[in-house]
Amino acid sequence: MKVRKISKVFMGTALLMALTFASLAPSSNVEAHETLYGPSRETTIWVKGARLRATGSTTGTVLGLMYVDEKIIVYTQMLGEDTEFNYIHRLKPDMWGYTDHHNYN
Repeated sequence: MKVRKISKVFMGTALLMALTFASLAPSSNVEAHETLYGPSRETTIWVKGARLRATGSTTGTVLGLMYVDEKIIVYTQMLGEDTEFNYIHRLKPDMWGYTDHHNYN
C-alpha cells in the first residue's frame, strides 16, 4: 500500500515540475536561440549570391546562396572563427549558419 502512495506522490511531483519548466521555456524558436546566442534582429540580405556557411569563416562549407531582400535573423553576438561572420537564421528555406556581416544591412 505504501509503495502505491509513494508512487502517486512521485508522479504528482514529476507532473508539477514538468508543467513548471514548460511555463518557463521560451515561447518561440527565436526566443530559444536568443537565450543561447544573445540578442537578435531581423534584417534583409543586400548582396546577390551571399554565401550561407556551415562555419564562421571563408573556408566553411557553403550551405546555400542567399539573394537580395531575403529575410534573415542575425545573432549579433554569435561570431564565427573569423569575426566578420555572424550566426544567422535564414527564414525561407529554414536554415542556420554563418554569413559575412557585409552581406546584410
